[in-house]
Amino acid sequence: MLKIRRNQKSAKGLTLLLALIFMLGMLPQTVMAARDQNDPIITNRTEGWPKASEKDCDYVCLYDTSTDTVLINKGMDVQTPPASLTKIMTVLVALERGNLDDMVAMTQTGVDFAVSGSSNLYTVLGESFTLRDMLYGTLLASANDMATQVAEYIGGGSVDNFVAMMNERAKEIGCTGTNFVNACGMPADGHVSTAHDMALISAEAIKNDTFREMVSTVNYTIAATDIYAAREITNHHPSLASPDAYGFQGVIGGKTGYTDAAGNCLVTYVERDGRLIVCVTMHGDGIGACLQDTSEMITYAYVKWVLRNVKPKEGEELVAGGKVLTPKKKKIKNCDKNETVTDNGDGREKVENVYLWKGTEVGRATILRPKPTPVPTETPTPQPAAPETGAPQGTESTAGTGYGAFFGESGAETAQTGTAANALTTDKAQAAQAEEAPKVQLPFGITMNRAPFISIAVLALLILLGIILILLTVALRKK
Repeated sequence: MLKIRRNQKSAKGLTLLLALIFMLGMLPQTVMAARDQNDPIITNRTEGWPKASEKDCDYVCLYDTSTDTVLINKGMDVQTPPASLTKIMTVLVALERGNLDDMVAMTQTGVDFAVSGSSNLYTVLGESFTLRDMLYGTLLASANDMATQVAEYIGGGSVDNFVAMMNERAKEIGCTGTNFVNACGMPADGHVSTAHDMALISAEAIKNDTFREMVSTVNYTIAATDIYAAREITNHHPSLASPDAYGFQGVIGGKTGYTDAAGNCLVTYVERDGRLIVCVTMHGDGIGACLQDTSEMITYAYVKWVLRNVKPKEGEELVAGGKVLTPKKKKIKNCDKNETVTDNGDGREKVENVYLWKGTEVGRATILRPKPTPVPTETPTPQPAAPETGAPQGTESTAGTGYGAFFGESGAETAQTGTAANALTTDKAQAAQAEEAPKVQLPFGITMNRAPFISIAVLALLILLGIILILLTVALRKK
């Protein structure tokens, strides 16, 4: 009895040991999964999404304009003061609604912002500038006085009217967390945006050729007025102002921002290899943190992701899109694809393809392709009607005699032949599918489809493990 109990304890101990080994094997995966779900970079939580390094700024958005794809998201939809990033929208709306050669005179509305402690060009009452000069001052020197004066002028004498235009334009662009209260970004209750919205606004603004020229300018001279001499201004973005110290390959422009509440904010435009990306960092602890995060995001965008071209098949025409972002070692064929087919009205089909990587859109392509030629169907040869046999009503004809019996048998044979043909077609389709399935080459020239081979191998492994456990249990009991 004592020996049996010892054997039972040994068997239980062995079982517990095996269970412990299994749990330890699963532990790293469990810890990694839990860690991923707590990662502050939300895009890192998606399995199969290229991982980004930690970021110092609280809110970050890396946006690729070639496919309108967010590559890095760290709190990008959290509302926060945008500081002078506001002026990107101010300049965009003014360019869309104003005349650059108009002369704009400084009123008390604008001059009130020319105070010490804020970013301005110390304009004075009555000074007049072209709208072009004012927009350069707003964008490069981040002048609050000029930004506010532009708002009053374009708003028809009302800053509030201009701010309403800004908010309406933000909605058109697709912003969901933005509410502007002023045109310069000075602290104000309810004046908020998000890193995601600022990326969308920045991407929309860079489409404007004049904005692109302005935002990429390093040095600019504002013409002299009747009151002041010419003003020399330099772009506040460190990568443009001091490229030797802070420059990045492909930087074409950007905008800085700072208030105590907003912290340091930075928008950076980078263009390489036909790809234009927008890096947005907000609520950073110093401009150095913004620059470091921006540098890492630029590297991530161009090293971890590749922009690929959709190649239409012969006879197809690519009419829109055709660019797809994929992780570096993946291809377009690895992406999921949603396809919508409509009639183009000219004998062709219009195919709208949306490409997805792990549920996120990474590209689109609109293709016109010829409509498929309908496969002709065989029309069965009509059989002549069977003549009446002349048999009296209420009596049965003799089987196998007369034309009716002959054609009845022929019809049965035809039905059987059709059934056999369908079965043959099905067998051929199944054989073709089996032939296309991935194969595994076994010893002695044996070939097997991969799926059943894996199932058999797993089953064999489980059986082997069961046998080993039984043998171990028996051995322990003999002891």
